Formats: sequence, structure tokens, C-alpha cells
Amino acid sequence: MSERYDQIVVGGGMSGLAHAWWSARRGERVVVLEAGERVGGVIATAETSGYRYERAATSVPSRARHLLDLLASLPEPPPLVASEDAAERQFLFGRTGLVDVPRSLPSLLTTRLLTSRGKLRILGEVLRGRRRVTGAETLHDFVRRRFGRGVAEAFLRPFTSGIYGASPDRLGAADAFPKLVAMERRRGSVLRALLADRDPSAGKRKVLLPQGGMETIPRAIASALGDRVRLRMPVTRLEPGGRGHGAIVHLADGSALEGDEVTLAIRAPAQQALVAETHPRAADLLSGVTYVPIVVVAVGYPRTQGPSVPAGFGALRGPRSRARVLGATFNAQLSPGVAPTGHELVTCYLGGSEDPEVLYLSDDELRRVVLGDLETALGGTVEPDLFQIWRWSQAIPLFAPGHRARMAEVATDLARSRLRPLGSHATGVSLNDCCRPLAPLRAPLAAGLVRA
Repeated sequence: MSERYDQIVVGGGMSGLAHAWWSARRGERVVVLEAGERVGGVIATAETSGYRYERAATSVPSRARHLLDLLASLPEPPPLVASEDAAERQFLFGRTGLVDVPRSLPSLLTTRLLTSRGKLRILGEVLRGRRRVTGAETLHDFVRRRFGRGVAEAFLRPFTSGIYGASPDRLGAADAFPKLVAMERRRGSVLRALLADRDPSAGKRKVLLPQGGMETIPRAIASALGDRVRLRMPVTRLEPGGRGHGAIVHLADGSALEGDEVTLAIRAPAQQALVAETHPRAADLLSGVTYVPIVVVAVGYPRTQGPSVPAGFGALRGPRSRARVLGATFNAQLSPGVAPTGHELVTCYLGGSEDPEVLYLSDDELRRVVLGDLETALGGTVEPDLFQIWRWSQAIPLFAPGHRARMAEVATDLARSRLRPLGSHATGVSLNDCCRPLAPLRAPLAAGLVRA
């Protein structure tokens, strides 16, 4: 006879761990099945010669409410250190160096990144009112319509390349940034909504860094779950549950578990393979999910062997830059403890929707590209004693126009059998999105909980 659980979670990445933890907190009998030898998915921390560097996400924003609530609920949460000053300054890669990103209205009105006409377009946004758009609108079209082409090119394009690894022309406005579209619908103006919704008590935005690296977050959740997390347990197929709900989960070792509710916290192609036989419509929609590739490169060097890195969070590729690097995080400026004393640590990101070929560059070619871009940006030759490369062929799901509607249809189709799709393609790409508490599919919505 197979073991029975209230909740079976397939996948031990952040989405799966977070959902399992919230379910366990409700008193459910939960098990997490992870095919690999470790939890955390793409979140991983490595240490070499006094450097501590990340293979994906490098920090936590101070306003990531769902993630911070989850950590606070753990019996032994990983300690977080705030880096307030670093969050206040960011840069763009220019043609010959770094350019400050305006962070206030006065700095926006004096920046050279926009023409005088472009600055007037921003101020005039409050007068444009609501506009009904037929069909799915791209994010680039939305921002250009509200704020003008100058803002779309100078600020939006670098931002989406750094966050989504994608051009704003490929992203849906209501898919990548649904809050912006909701602001226009609710207030008739994005600026008016931002001013009306501003919370004076929220304080400055900060960057939070786990003392032991980002991987301490999934490890802490897994530790709290204890033996409910099972490693090296690949799932081979799903069979409808005996009562028509949930599923019997078959494992590679020949065993099977029965779940009243089964959550698939894995990438879209893996979800598609598991539901193809029983839910062909959902499988067809999942087959259309596209991922963009990202190459992550950690560069460390003694300050005596390279140019200084300015205090700040990092830099994104600007509209006039010839850099191939999409963006970089200045890790040692955020937290000096991640590098040996007197050393810099910078994490660079390449690839995305517009440059997938970078995934196939050799290590030597990547070294030339990354060091060349850093040297142009920082103004001096970099001689690293650390150069580590990770290639992610399926790094970030592409939230193209209509993506959220298609994923909602997948969720509705699967929910009839008490199956739930999770993962960044279903919830959103941020760690905070992955940690949102979700109501059980078999019960009415409780206060404060939402359906996926």
C-alpha cells in the first residue's frame, strides 16, 4: 500500500520548499520529493580562496514581504545583514564608463540620459488618463505610451534585461509588471498611483544579505521541514488518485506515494511531461513556455590589481553601451565579508533573449568579453584571481504577452484533479513571488491566502 499525504510537493527549489513549509504550518502531512542531491534549485553559494559567491540570486530586497515572513516563521532563520547605502546608488554601463541612475525627481530632471522633451513627457504622464488597449500590450509599448520613448529606451530596456533577461518588446505589460497596468486602470496615471499609494512608514529600501550566502535560505527551510524533505527521489509519472482527486506519484525506485493534493514545483517542460497523459490541454499550454539562457560569471581581484569599484548595488547595460554584459552586482561593496580583505567581487550576467549565443562561448571567450566590459566600465585593467562561470540554459521564463492568462488556464485545468503548478513560470520570477502562501485546493480560501 502506498504512503498517503495531504500534500506531495515535487521539487525542492524555493517554490516547492516555501509551499511545503506553509502547508506544514497548517498542520498538513507533507513530503517534498527532490530529484537532485541538494535543495534550492538554481540558488547556490560557493566558496573559493576566501571568496563567497552566488550562482544566481545575490541578495534579498527589504520589501520582499512574503519571503521575510517565511524566514521569520522558521525556528532557526538565517541571519540577514542590511546594506542600506548600497541600495541608494545604481549605475548604467555607458560607452566609456559608469553613469549614475537617477533615484529622485531632481536627479531625473538633471540627468543627461533624457532630453528636455523626454523629461517633460514624464511630468505629463499624470494628464494622459486611462486608455483602453485592445489585445495584449507589450511592456515597451505601455511605458512608451505613458512616459515616452526616451524612458522606454534609457531606463526600461536596461531594467528588464537585468531582471528578466529579456527585451521589453518581448514582455507583456500585464504579465511582467501587472501592478503598473493596475495603477493605470485604478488611478488613470502611474505617477498618481505611486504618489497616492506611497507609505511614509516604509522607510528606505535596503538590500538584505544572508550572512552565510543565499543558499542558507533554502537550507534553513529544508532543515525546518526535517525528514519531510527527501533527496534523490525523481518522479517518473503521475496516476489519478483513487477517489478522482490528487494523484499517485510513482518514483524511479519503483515505490509510490498517494497525495490528496500534489504540487508540481518544477520547470514547465517537466510539468508538461507529467501531466501530458491526463491533462493534454494544460500540457499543450506548458509546452509554449520559453526560457531565456543566462551565463553567470563571478570575478574577484585584489584592489591593487584592478580599478576601484564604486559604492553601489551594481550596474545595468545602458542604451549607448557597447557592453555584452547585461548587468553586474558589486558584491564586495554590498558586503565586504564576501571577499578577502582588500579584494573586490563582482557578479556579471550575460545572455538573455537577445543574446542566447553567449551560452556557447568558450571559457576563454567569456573571459575576454567580461573582463573587457568591466575594464571599460571601471576604467582600468582587471587581473582576477577568481573567475568562475555557470551556464543556465533555462534560467528565466519569458513572460510574453498573454503568459499569465495561459498559466491561469493551466492552473484551472489541473486544479480539477487537485494538481497545482508552481515555479517561476507560474508565480513570477522573484524569490518573493515564490514564497507567497497559497490556500489548499481542497478547502475554501482562508483569510490572507490566495489561489495560485
